[in-house]
Amino acid sequence: MKNISDIEDKKFIHIENTEWVKKLDFYEDKINFFQGELFEVMKSNPEDEKTNSHVENYRMLFIEKTNQIKDLRTRIAESEHHFVSAPEDKTLVPAHHKLRAHMHDWEDNFEVLKINFMKFAADFATPLG
Repeated sequence: MKNISDIEDKKFIHIENTEWVKKLDFYEDKINFFQGELFEVMKSNPEDEKTNSHVENYRMLFIEKTNQIKDLRTRIAESEHHFVSAPEDKTLVPAHHKLRAHMHDWEDNFEVLKINFMKFAADFATPLG
């Protein structure tokens, strides 16, 4: 017979996985918005090599973050699949804890990137008027 805490852990893990997928959707939308902002900065400063170098660096960082999102989505889907296909596997919960730590680190890193990018975009955007 299954232990009640095991069932509750697995329900919580499913809920957490679902929340993470929604967060990843949000981060993808943010990256798309940031890429639009990058285009505006580039348009505003077409001849400025230093600015364009920063634009290219951010463009590459956003591509990297998008690839990381794809990887996280795959890991979450695999986690869900393993809970369905091998519910008695004792390594599932520890593996999920590791994924949780990775997700938190990724979110923290994204927050730093976002703050730095917003500062950069504000500094190099064309002023209105």
